[in-house]
Amino acid sequence: MPAPVRVGPSTSQPARTTSSGSQLQPTYLGSTPDKDEEFVRLRGTLPKPVRDFIRSNSPTREEIAGLPLSTQRAIKTVEKCWTPAQQKYLEGMGVVDSVVAASVNVSRAAIQLTSASEKMGRLLADVQVMKEEGRKVLNDLEEEKKLRATSEDVLMRREEDLKEKEAELELATKRSSDLEEQLENEKKIQAELRAALEKTADREEAVAEFKSSEAYLADQEKVYFLTMEELIDTVSKKRPDWDVQFLKDELS
Repeated sequence: MPAPVRVGPSTSQPARTTSSGSQLQPTYLGSTPDKDEEFVRLRGTLPKPVRDFIRSNSPTREEIAGLPLSTQRAIKTVEKCWTPAQQKYLEGMGVVDSVVAASVNVSRAAIQLTSASEKMGRLLADVQVMKEEGRKVLNDLEEEKKLRATSEDVLMRREEDLKEKEAELELATKRSSDLEEQLENEKKIQAELRAALEKTADREEAVAEFKSSEAYLADQEKVYFLTMEELIDTVSKKRPDWDVQFLKDELS
């Protein structure tokens, strides 16, 4: 039984086109590689199992012409199957092109994603900076609160001290008022004492005058009595007939 062969389409088949629109010249799959560059290019794009089969079964046209008729008919049958297979392959290449385009889109999306990731990284860095600035602001607020609390404590203490000083001032004012009142009272008392002393001095002077007057009166009384006695004696001697008894009663 002859070995199976794999050949390309016959020359009677219409021209084939690639996915890019260029025509393929009718040729056998087993054509000499250096005589058909398009086939070589096409064969290079085939799956590896197909390329291996072609390399292991590459009969020439002369060899095919020398084969039995039954084998030639089999080859023709295989040739009829080649065009649909090639079309499917070309469609598959279109799918590959779509996949490549999708890959390009994916690459672009990846680039965009990378750019977005970089932007996100920058945004995260900015957010981190904003967080740091926010922390600094919060720390400043905490410090301000502490300073405000300290200031409020100092203010409260100063207010308490001021209240105490006001109370002391009020007490001192009251004491000063009391002292002023006491001073006024002292002045009044001194005035009264001065007046009393003046009265006392006047009384003493009056007493002295009274005593002086009393002594004078005593002297005058003595003079009076002496004068009366002399008068009685003189009258008695000069006028014995006069009654001088009332004068004597006056002296007693």
